Amino acid sequence: REVERAAVAHVRAHFRRLGYVVKSRETENLGYDLDALQKRRMTLHLEVKGVSGELTRFPISYNEVERARTDRLWQLAIVTKALTTPTLCIVSANRFLREFERRPVTYIAWSRF
Repeated sequence: REVERAAVAHVRAHFRRLGYVVKSRETENLGYDLDALQKRRMTLHLEVKGVSGELTRFPISYNEVERARTDRLWQLAIVTKALTTPTLCIVSANRFLREFERRPVTYIAWSRF
């Protein structure tokens, strides 16, 4: 959780430096973490993923992937080395869906009777 907090702080600061107003949507379960708004531009829906090392491997929820498929404003903000020397990479939804391999790692199960 510390890595994720550091990543969100880094992304917020980056977009604020670019003149965006950044609003947290983390608690709303929308499939992204932040709104980045700039006058006369589209609002960006940023899903933030932080990792402690350089390998861009991270969990991503079904809801987040579905949002990438359906929301043209969705972007993935990956912060590597989040706790030491943060490096930000912004990935469009199309690029994420095309270039990132995804595998289910958990399932939800319920009784049918």
